[in-house]
Amino acid sequence: MKQKQTFLWVASFPPPFGGPEVLAKELCRVWRKEKVGFYLVDISKPRLSQERGFFSWKNFIWGLRDILKVLAVFILTPKVKRVYFSNFAGSVWAFRRDLWFIIFGVLCRKKMTAHIHLKELRFVYSYLFKWEKKLFQIVVKKVVLIVVNPKARRDALSLRARKVIFLPNGVDSYFFKPYPSKKKFDFLFLSRLQKKKGFDLFIKALRVLKGKLKNKNREIRVALAGEEKLGKYLAKLKKELLPEIKIKYLGVVEGKDKHKLMLKSRFLVFPSLVDACALVVLEALASGLPTISTNEGAVEYYSWGRKEGVIKTKKSVRDLAFKLSFALDLHFKDYRQLSISARQVIKKKKLDIRRMAKRLILLINS
Repeated sequence: MKQKQTFLWVASFPPPFGGPEVLAKELCRVWRKEKVGFYLVDISKPRLSQERGFFSWKNFIWGLRDILKVLAVFILTPKVKRVYFSNFAGSVWAFRRDLWFIIFGVLCRKKMTAHIHLKELRFVYSYLFKWEKKLFQIVVKKVVLIVVNPKARRDALSLRARKVIFLPNGVDSYFFKPYPSKKKFDFLFLSRLQKKKGFDLFIKALRVLKGKLKNKNREIRVALAGEEKLGKYLAKLKKELLPEIKIKYLGVVEGKDKHKLMLKSRFLVFPSLVDACALVVLEALASGLPTISTNEGAVEYYSWGRKEGVIKTKKSVRDLAFKLSFALDLHFKDYRQLSISARQVIKKKKLDIRRMAKRLILLINS
């Protein structure tokens, strides 16, 4: 069978693996099945840090390495005209690096598609130097931008981008689906254990919840899963919240273990302060797991609420503690309805990863 048009794929997958990596697996599966040729240029490691300072030798050296690597590939593949950048501009320093990818792509006459998994694009853009901003506004007109959040689309258009397409992240609804399982945990926090993901907010809300419990004999079980090592803080936290609240730290949980953990939990708690898509929320809803979430990601741009299996909370300790208490006291019939609604909303919105991958492939080939 004759091979279809070959293209370049410049990939940067952020740990823990989220939207970009999940989508990448599906793209690989489709392209290999259809025998589409592509050169994968992996620039994931070492990862550029999230520093926002004006200069960092570490980021400069790593960024320069990536730029030279991609430039060399551009020069060595003159006949390959299509380029797909996954996870474009993932941080301030990544934005600086990726800007040069576009510049060299324009000079080499490549047709470029850049996938942005950010919400606050203008915020990251604001940290660039003036000359970098001017360069970006000139070359961005030559690139098709795909965004996973409507706000990023508005930001991109305000920065003189000509073609910006909103394509939300999808979830593998064949893998993440409901199964009968014994509930071991009342609440599950499954994300990076960082302030911007709402970890601090969740811990403070648990402290408030403990103080307001009327039945002191009630045991609340909480599971924490994320890449950060809590060390001594975890031991201190466990001691502080006992005996009413028992915490179990599970480290990084992925794949089948993640799905099993969701099935063993009554609620996912996702009080993120800023999030572009909130893939874990989509995975939870697909698994029939009701979610307590702030108005971020898919919850925000689809305006999800109780009818979709989502209990919305404000970005405040008091309101989150109230919603946790409300969830604990929820009647079984009401909880079951939330769980059914959660699964149905994924089907209704047609958010399966296979559908999103097909749309993305059409955009790359257009």
